[in-house]
Amino acid sequence: MVRERFLSYLANFGGALEAVLDGVTGVLVDPNSHAEIVESVLQLARDEAFRERLVQRGYRRVKSSFQYDELAEKFDQYVESLCATYPPRKKFIRSRFDMKS
Repeated sequence: MVRERFLSYLANFGGALEAVLDGVTGVLVDPNSHAEIVESVLQLARDEAFRERLVQRGYRRVKSSFQYDELAEKFDQYVESLCATYPPRKKFIRSRFDMKS
């Protein structure tokens, strides 16, 4: 359960790209760009309304898209869709009782 609301300020690679919508639910920055980091921090420090919008939208996104039950359901649907596209195959796994000693 998400109890705390916080600002998402992340480097723009890896899982951050999926979790944060830049300028909508948080801020993504190039971790190698000193100027971009400074500019983003200053914008967030100066613009309280922008910060609050990011926090509120980020909180709603986490609550609606990244809860365990929601992720598990999406994963199940994805696996089912993959399985539905392939015809049934002959089973290659034999039980230990089928093997000859």
